[in-house]
Amino acid sequence: MVGSIRIVAGIAGCLMAVGLVGCGKKGPQNYKVFGTVTFKGAPLAEGVIMFTPEGGTGGTRASIPIKDGKYESPPGGGLAPGKYKVMISAAAGGSAPKNPDEPPGVSELQKELIPEKYNVRSDIVREVQANNNNQFDFDIK
Repeated sequence: MVGSIRIVAGIAGCLMAVGLVGCGKKGPQNYKVFGTVTFKGAPLAEGVIMFTPEGGTGGTRASIPIKDGKYESPPGGGLAPGKYKVMISAAAGGSAPKNPDEPPGVSELQKELIPEKYNVRSDIVREVQANNNNQFDFDIK
């Protein structure tokens, strides 16, 4: 009899522990970001847009593919409300000039199509609002 009470108590304890899993504090709510990217007046064929949190923004960094001039955070993805530095990158399609003194593969990186002021030297900042209507369009000249 005492053994069966212990078994029932053990099972009840396990069920309570399983029921409490996932009851912890969740992170910040993420919201959809989307938009268009044009380069020299035409939709950017392929690339990536990166959002990096600024200052006190509690979100994480996100990289979203650009296809046919459009990007959209994936379902369940998105960004927490706050300010983000934006960088846009796209490969030019060719390789960087090969240096004959370097081992194979070292200088075969693709050339960057987008000017530095839109990627490595970007000062573009956008603010994500607590809604799913965060449309950010970019026209790169």
